[in-house]
Amino acid sequence: MLLLTTLASMLFTSYLMRFPLDKLRMPRLLAPLLVGFIFQLLPFTSSLRDVVMGEAFQLLAQLGITFLLFLIGLQLDAEKLRSLSGEIAALSILNLAFSSVLGCLILQVFGYSLLISILVSSALATVAETTIAPILDELGVIRTKMANLIVGSGILDDVAEVMVAFSASVVVGATEYTVNPAFLALGFLTLVVLALAFSRLVIPVVTRFNKEPSDTAFFLLAVSSALMFTAVSQRFGLGVLLGAILSGFTFQKLKHKDSNESDGFVSLRTITYGFLGPIFFFGIGLSVNLSSFIQAFQLTLLLLGANFLG
Repeated sequence: MLLLTTLASMLFTSYLMRFPLDKLRMPRLLAPLLVGFIFQLLPFTSSLRDVVMGEAFQLLAQLGITFLLFLIGLQLDAEKLRSLSGEIAALSILNLAFSSVLGCLILQVFGYSLLISILVSSALATVAETTIAPILDELGVIRTKMANLIVGSGILDDVAEVMVAFSASVVVGATEYTVNPAFLALGFLTLVVLALAFSRLVIPVVTRFNKEPSDTAFFLLAVSSALMFTAVSQRFGLGVLLGAILSGFTFQKLKHKDSNESDGFVSLRTITYGFLGPIFFFGIGLSVNLSSFIQAFQLTLLLLGANFLG
Protein backbone atom coordinates (compact mmCIF):
# COMPACT_ATOMS: atom_id res chain seq x y z
CA MET A 1 0.00 0.00 0.00
CA LEU A 2 2.80 2.42 0.88
CA LEU A 3 4.49 1.72 -2.47
CA LEU A 4 1.32 2.46 -4.42
CA THR A 5 0.68 5.62 -2.39
CA THR A 6 4.25 6.80 -2.97
CA LEU A 7 4.05 6.16 -6.70
CA ALA A 8 0.67 7.89 -6.99
CA SER A 9 1.89 10.94 -5.05
CA MET A 10 5.12 11.13 -7.03
CA LEU A 11 3.45 10.81 -10.43
CA PHE A 12 0.72 13.35 -9.63
CA THR A 13 3.20 15.87 -8.19
CA SER A 14 5.45 15.35 -11.23
CA TYR A 15 2.45 16.01 -13.48
CA LEU A 16 1.75 19.31 -11.70
CA MET A 17 5.41 20.32 -11.82
CA ARG A 18 5.53 19.85 -15.58
CA PHE A 19 3.52 23.03 -16.14
CA PRO A 20 6.16 25.43 -14.74
CA LEU A 21 8.89 23.34 -16.40
CA ASP A 22 7.12 23.70 -19.75
CA LYS A 23 6.99 27.47 -19.32
CA LEU A 24 10.70 27.50 -18.57
CA ARG A 25 11.29 25.13 -21.53
CA MET A 26 12.93 22.60 -19.24
CA PRO A 27 12.84 18.81 -19.82
CA ARG A 28 9.87 17.15 -18.16
CA LEU A 29 12.01 14.31 -16.81
CA LEU A 30 13.42 16.83 -14.35
CA ALA A 31 10.01 16.87 -12.64
CA PRO A 32 10.29 13.50 -10.81
CA LEU A 33 13.93 14.28 -9.97
CA LEU A 34 12.89 17.56 -8.32
CA VAL A 35 9.97 15.80 -6.62
CA GLY A 36 12.49 13.42 -5.07
CA PHE A 37 14.39 16.38 -3.63
CA ILE A 38 11.17 17.96 -2.33
CA PHE A 39 9.93 14.73 -0.73
CA GLN A 40 13.11 14.65 1.36
CA LEU A 41 11.75 17.65 3.26
CA LEU A 42 8.63 15.74 4.34
CA PRO A 43 8.42 14.46 7.95
CA PHE A 44 8.05 10.82 6.85
CA THR A 45 11.13 10.74 4.61
CA SER A 46 12.51 7.63 6.32
CA SER A 47 9.42 5.63 5.30
CA LEU A 48 9.81 6.84 1.71
CA ARG A 49 13.46 5.79 1.69
CA ASP A 50 12.43 2.32 2.85
CA VAL A 51 10.03 2.15 -0.10
CA VAL A 52 12.68 3.32 -2.56
CA MET A 53 15.18 0.76 -1.27
CA GLY A 54 12.57 -2.00 -1.51
CA GLU A 55 12.80 -4.75 -4.11
CA ALA A 56 9.60 -3.78 -5.94
CA PHE A 57 10.59 -0.12 -6.41
CA GLN A 58 14.13 -1.04 -7.46
CA LEU A 59 12.77 -3.43 -10.08
CA LEU A 60 10.53 -0.72 -11.55
CA ALA A 61 13.42 1.77 -11.54
CA GLN A 62 15.65 -0.81 -13.21
CA LEU A 63 13.08 -1.34 -15.94
CA GLY A 64 12.80 2.43 -16.30
CA ILE A 65 16.48 3.08 -17.02
CA THR A 66 16.70 -0.07 -19.18
CA PHE A 67 13.91 1.03 -21.52
CA LEU A 68 15.07 4.67 -21.50
CA LEU A 69 18.51 3.62 -22.73
CA PHE A 70 17.02 1.08 -25.15
CA LEU A 71 15.02 3.89 -26.78
CA ILE A 72 18.22 5.95 -26.99
CA GLY A 73 20.03 3.13 -28.78
CA LEU A 74 17.03 2.64 -31.05
CA GLN A 75 17.32 6.23 -32.30
CA LEU A 76 21.07 6.76 -32.47
CA ASP A 77 22.44 7.47 -35.92
CA ALA A 78 24.97 4.73 -36.75
CA GLU A 79 26.53 6.67 -39.62
CA LYS A 80 27.03 9.76 -37.49
CA LEU A 81 28.60 7.72 -34.71
CA ARG A 82 31.05 6.15 -37.13
CA SER A 83 31.93 9.49 -38.72
CA LEU A 84 32.44 11.06 -35.28
CA SER A 85 34.44 8.19 -33.78
CA GLY A 86 37.67 10.22 -33.68
CA GLU A 87 36.00 13.21 -32.04
CA ILE A 88 34.18 10.95 -29.55
CA ALA A 89 37.43 9.26 -28.50
CA ALA A 90 39.18 12.62 -28.16
CA LEU A 91 36.33 14.07 -26.09
CA SER A 92 36.32 11.07 -23.74
CA ILE A 93 40.08 11.12 -23.20
CA LEU A 94 40.35 14.89 -22.77
CA ASN A 95 37.33 15.10 -20.48
CA LEU A 96 38.61 12.32 -18.25
CA ALA A 97 42.12 13.77 -18.23
CA PHE A 98 41.29 17.40 -17.43
CA SER A 99 38.42 16.69 -15.02
CA SER A 100 40.39 13.97 -13.20
CA VAL A 101 43.49 16.11 -12.79
CA LEU A 102 41.56 19.13 -11.54
CA GLY A 103 39.40 17.04 -9.23
CA CYS A 104 42.43 15.20 -7.87
CA LEU A 105 44.18 18.49 -7.02
CA ILE A 106 41.09 19.77 -5.23
CA LEU A 107 40.73 16.60 -3.16
CA GLN A 108 44.43 16.77 -2.30
CA VAL A 109 43.96 20.28 -0.96
CA PHE A 110 41.14 18.98 1.27
CA GLY A 111 43.49 16.37 2.75
CA TYR A 112 42.53 13.20 0.91
CA SER A 113 45.22 10.70 -0.02
CA LEU A 114 46.58 10.65 -3.56
CA LEU A 115 45.11 7.24 -4.39
CA ILE A 116 41.63 8.09 -3.11
CA SER A 117 41.79 11.46 -4.89
CA ILE A 118 42.61 9.77 -8.20
CA LEU A 119 39.84 7.20 -7.88
CA VAL A 120 37.15 9.67 -6.80
CA SER A 121 38.05 12.37 -9.32
CA SER A 122 38.19 9.92 -12.23
CA ALA A 123 34.81 8.47 -11.24
CA LEU A 124 33.26 11.95 -11.06
CA ALA A 125 34.72 12.86 -14.46
CA THR A 126 32.64 10.30 -16.33
CA VAL A 127 29.59 11.51 -18.25
CA ALA A 128 26.25 10.83 -16.51
CA GLU A 129 24.72 9.51 -19.73
CA THR A 130 21.99 7.59 -17.88
CA THR A 131 20.38 10.93 -17.01
CA ILE A 132 21.62 13.07 -19.91
CA ALA A 133 20.66 10.78 -22.80
CA PRO A 134 16.93 10.47 -21.93
CA ILE A 135 16.73 14.26 -21.53
CA LEU A 136 18.31 14.73 -24.98
CA ASP A 137 15.74 12.30 -26.36
CA GLU A 138 12.88 14.14 -24.69
CA LEU A 139 14.14 17.42 -26.16
CA GLY A 140 14.02 15.80 -29.63
CA VAL A 141 17.73 16.24 -30.39
CA ILE A 142 18.93 12.66 -29.90
CA ARG A 143 19.84 12.25 -33.61
CA THR A 144 21.86 15.47 -33.83
CA LYS A 145 25.64 15.67 -33.99
CA MET A 146 25.75 17.17 -30.49
CA ALA A 147 23.76 14.30 -28.99
CA ASN A 148 25.87 11.67 -30.76
CA LEU A 149 29.03 13.27 -29.38
CA ILE A 150 27.61 13.31 -25.85
CA VAL A 151 26.17 9.79 -25.87
CA GLY A 152 29.14 8.30 -27.75
CA SER A 153 31.68 9.72 -25.31
CA GLY A 154 29.38 8.68 -22.47
CA ILE A 155 29.49 5.05 -23.61
CA LEU A 156 33.30 5.13 -23.65
CA ASP A 157 33.25 6.79 -20.24
CA ASP A 158 31.04 3.98 -18.97
CA VAL A 159 33.76 1.48 -19.84
CA ALA A 160 36.25 3.65 -17.95
CA GLU A 161 33.82 3.86 -15.03
CA VAL A 162 33.65 0.06 -14.82
CA MET A 163 37.45 -0.07 -14.65
CA VAL A 164 37.51 2.67 -11.99
CA ALA A 165 34.97 0.74 -9.89
CA PHE A 166 37.09 -2.39 -10.30
CA SER A 167 40.21 -0.51 -9.19
CA ALA A 168 38.38 1.01 -6.23
CA SER A 169 37.17 -2.41 -5.06
CA VAL A 170 40.73 -3.72 -5.17
CA VAL A 171 42.08 -0.71 -3.26
CA VAL A 172 39.55 -0.90 -0.44
CA GLY A 173 39.90 -4.67 -0.26
CA ALA A 174 36.29 -5.45 -1.16
CA THR A 175 37.21 -8.84 -2.58
CA GLU A 176 33.61 -10.03 -2.62
CA TYR A 177 32.80 -7.30 -5.14
CA THR A 178 36.00 -7.53 -7.15
CA VAL A 179 35.52 -8.59 -10.77
CA ASN A 180 38.28 -10.31 -12.68
CA PRO A 181 39.41 -8.20 -15.69
CA ALA A 182 39.24 -11.34 -17.85
CA PHE A 183 35.62 -11.73 -16.77
CA LEU A 184 34.88 -8.15 -17.88
CA ALA A 185 36.58 -8.80 -21.23
CA LEU A 186 34.49 -11.95 -21.62
CA GLY A 187 31.40 -9.85 -20.93
CA PHE A 188 32.28 -7.38 -23.70
CA LEU A 189 32.89 -10.27 -26.09
CA THR A 190 29.61 -11.94 -25.13
CA LEU A 191 27.67 -8.75 -25.81
CA VAL A 192 29.31 -8.40 -29.23
CA VAL A 193 28.53 -12.03 -30.10
CA LEU A 194 24.95 -11.59 -28.89
CA ALA A 195 24.54 -8.47 -31.03
CA LEU A 196 25.93 -10.25 -34.11
CA ALA A 197 23.73 -13.30 -33.51
CA PHE A 198 20.68 -11.08 -33.09
CA SER A 199 21.34 -9.02 -36.21
CA ARG A 200 22.43 -11.90 -38.47
CA LEU A 201 20.29 -14.78 -37.22
CA VAL A 202 17.31 -13.67 -35.14
CA ILE A 203 16.28 -10.64 -37.20
CA PRO A 204 16.52 -12.44 -40.59
CA VAL A 205 14.38 -15.31 -39.24
CA VAL A 206 11.82 -12.91 -37.80
CA THR A 207 11.61 -10.84 -40.97
CA ARG A 208 11.33 -13.99 -43.10
CA PHE A 209 8.31 -15.39 -41.25
CA ASN A 210 6.88 -12.06 -40.15
CA LYS A 211 7.86 -9.45 -42.73
CA GLU A 212 5.82 -6.67 -41.14
CA PRO A 213 5.56 -7.29 -37.37
CA SER A 214 2.42 -5.91 -35.80
CA ASP A 215 2.61 -3.20 -33.17
CA THR A 216 2.15 -5.79 -30.43
CA ALA A 217 4.86 -8.02 -31.90
CA PHE A 218 7.21 -5.03 -32.20
CA PHE A 219 6.56 -4.17 -28.54
CA LEU A 220 7.19 -7.74 -27.34
CA LEU A 221 10.38 -8.14 -29.38
CA ALA A 222 11.69 -4.76 -28.22
CA VAL A 223 11.06 -5.45 -24.54
CA SER A 224 12.47 -8.99 -24.66
CA SER A 225 15.66 -7.94 -26.48
CA ALA A 226 16.22 -4.99 -24.11
CA LEU A 227 15.90 -7.25 -21.07
CA MET A 228 18.09 -9.96 -22.60
CA PHE A 229 21.00 -7.67 -23.47
CA THR A 230 20.79 -5.86 -20.13
CA ALA A 231 20.73 -9.13 -18.19
CA VAL A 232 23.90 -10.30 -19.94
CA SER A 233 25.59 -6.94 -19.36
CA GLN A 234 24.77 -6.98 -15.66
CA ARG A 235 25.77 -10.62 -15.28
CA PHE A 236 29.31 -9.69 -16.29
CA GLY A 237 29.41 -6.59 -14.08
CA LEU A 238 29.17 -4.13 -17.00
CA GLY A 239 26.10 -2.28 -15.72
CA VAL A 240 22.89 -1.39 -17.48
CA LEU A 241 24.03 1.15 -20.06
CA LEU A 242 26.11 -0.99 -22.41
CA GLY A 243 23.57 -3.78 -22.73
CA ALA A 244 20.49 -1.54 -23.00
CA ILE A 245 21.92 0.86 -25.59
CA LEU A 246 23.47 -1.97 -27.62
CA SER A 247 20.13 -3.79 -27.70
CA GLY A 248 18.40 -0.68 -29.05
CA PHE A 249 21.19 -0.11 -31.54
CA THR A 250 20.94 -3.71 -32.77
CA PHE A 251 17.15 -3.60 -32.85
CA GLN A 252 17.23 -0.77 -35.40
CA LYS A 253 17.33 -3.32 -38.21
CA LEU A 254 13.88 -4.56 -37.24
CA LYS A 255 12.28 -1.13 -37.16
CA HIS A 256 9.63 -0.15 -39.65
CA LYS A 257 10.58 2.82 -41.75
CA ASP A 258 7.80 4.65 -39.95
CA SER A 259 8.26 2.90 -36.59
CA ASN A 260 8.66 6.22 -34.80
CA GLU A 261 4.97 6.73 -35.49
CA SER A 262 3.86 3.12 -34.99
CA ASP A 263 1.64 2.20 -32.06
CA GLY A 264 4.22 -0.27 -30.73
CA PHE A 265 6.94 2.37 -30.55
CA VAL A 266 4.57 4.99 -29.16
CA SER A 267 3.29 2.58 -26.48
CA LEU A 268 6.81 1.69 -25.36
CA ARG A 269 7.82 5.33 -25.29
CA THR A 270 4.69 6.36 -23.38
CA ILE A 271 5.13 3.68 -20.72
CA THR A 272 8.81 4.50 -20.38
CA TYR A 273 8.60 8.30 -20.23
CA GLY A 274 5.23 8.42 -18.47
CA PHE A 275 5.68 5.75 -15.79
CA LEU A 276 8.91 3.74 -15.50
CA GLY A 277 11.33 6.57 -16.33
CA PRO A 278 9.91 8.95 -13.70
CA ILE A 279 10.26 6.19 -11.10
CA PHE A 280 13.98 5.95 -11.88
CA PHE A 281 14.52 9.71 -11.69
CA PHE A 282 12.44 10.00 -8.50
CA GLY A 283 14.61 7.32 -6.89
CA ILE A 284 17.72 9.33 -7.74
CA GLY A 285 16.26 12.52 -6.28
CA LEU A 286 15.17 10.84 -3.07
CA SER A 287 18.46 8.96 -2.66
CA VAL A 288 20.69 12.06 -2.80
CA ASN A 289 21.94 12.83 0.70
CA LEU A 290 21.20 16.54 0.99
CA SER A 291 22.68 16.80 4.48
CA SER A 292 26.04 15.49 3.26
CA PHE A 293 25.81 17.87 0.31
CA ILE A 294 25.30 20.82 2.67
CA GLN A 295 28.09 19.72 5.01
CA ALA A 296 30.57 19.42 2.14
CA PHE A 297 29.10 22.32 0.16
CA GLN A 298 32.40 23.95 -0.72
CA LEU A 299 34.05 20.70 -1.80
CA THR A 300 30.99 19.72 -3.86
CA LEU A 301 30.94 23.04 -5.70
CA LEU A 302 34.65 22.87 -6.41
CA LEU A 303 34.39 19.31 -7.77
CA LEU A 304 31.42 20.31 -9.93
CA GLY A 305 33.37 23.29 -11.17
CA ALA A 306 36.32 21.05 -12.04
CA ASN A 307 34.01 18.70 -13.91
CA PHE A 308 32.31 21.47 -15.90
CA LEU A 309 35.63 23.16 -16.65
CA GLY A 310 37.10 19.86 -17.85
